[in-house]
Amino acid sequence: MNTDIVRIYKEVHTWTGILAGLALFIAFYAGAITMFKEPLARWAAAPGAGSAQVSLERAPELIARTLEARPDVAGQFTLVLQDHEAIPARLVWFQRAEGAPRERGEIPGVWSASLDDEDRLQLRQESPSMLAELVDILHRTAGVPGDMDIGMGFMGVVSMLYAVALVSGVIVLLPTLVKDFFAVRLGRNLKRMWLDAHNVVGIVSLPFHLIMALSGVVFGLHDLFYDTQDKVIYEERLPELFRAHSPFVPPAASGDGAAMLEPERLLARVRELNPAFEPTAMTYQNAGDAAASVLVRGTEPGYLLRTQGYLLLGAVDGRVLNSYYFPGERNSWTALASSFFSLHFGSYGGRAGRRGFFP
Repeated sequence: MNTDIVRIYKEVHTWTGILAGLALFIAFYAGAITMFKEPLARWAAAPGAGSAQVSLERAPELIARTLEARPDVAGQFTLVLQDHEAIPARLVWFQRAEGAPRERGEIPGVWSASLDDEDRLQLRQESPSMLAELVDILHRTAGVPGDMDIGMGFMGVVSMLYAVALVSGVIVLLPTLVKDFFAVRLGRNLKRMWLDAHNVVGIVSLPFHLIMALSGVVFGLHDLFYDTQDKVIYEERLPELFRAHSPFVPPAASGDGAAMLEPERLLARVRELNPAFEPTAMTYQNAGDAAASVLVRGTEPGYLLRTQGYLLLGAVDGRVLNSYYFPGERNSWTALASSFFSLHFGSYGGRAGRRGFFP
């Protein structure tokens, strides 16, 4: 290879590494800790009664009494299926002051409903710890001040420099790759020793770093990509297509009342579709309406998921409304997109996968 080409790529590698290095240092360390976001949230949580205070069998009673006391909660609330100290109660919902925009990292007023020892309904506002959320935000923005979109856009640009640094570094190393690959020369020349170690670690971990860099570009600049696709390809119909395929968009309320199935019957429906799927939460939307829906969230170690798997069911009849992100029911495109998320977030392989991502 021409020495001038190697010299040019060496300068490119050096400067892109310097410019992106500090932000990547923050993002990588915060991201490694984020692998254990749930245990961190549990560790930081204040001691409480936990969601096991009300059994799942009594959840229909808890839902009915909560909606009687707070009809406004019918729009959306979550039935938590896990039992640990970071979860304040079986039923929770979020409420923000009317007209107030969501600030970076803010968890809008978290409220919970439970039954006390004398079977009285208890409604209270919670104060969850923000420690795990803060670490996650630091990972996504590298601590850049301002709106979340600004920080994520900045990290998207940093990820582009990161990808250029990786490619240019490989080109610089190519002429001596075979000779120097495993050559870590120990001695007084510390600069040579660290360069050798840098080369070995860089080549061995190159596939991982390429995944992080390219997915970081997509996550950081996704709004720009979507806006461009919307105008160039989809003739400004992309938001409509997103709504049609998203499990997070419930059917519109019909205005007619209807009784909902018990949570256990809805979970039985989920088990019919995938016995290995482990539900963690059920988010009800438009409860009590004929068009009420339930978004079931959960995990399945055998699949590459986004952060979780999702299944949207009709709360009245249990029929499947959307299974685009449900393991075993996804089409090939959704499975590909989910794997892209999962390879960045490490949301596969259970604890072993997270521990592998951590170092």
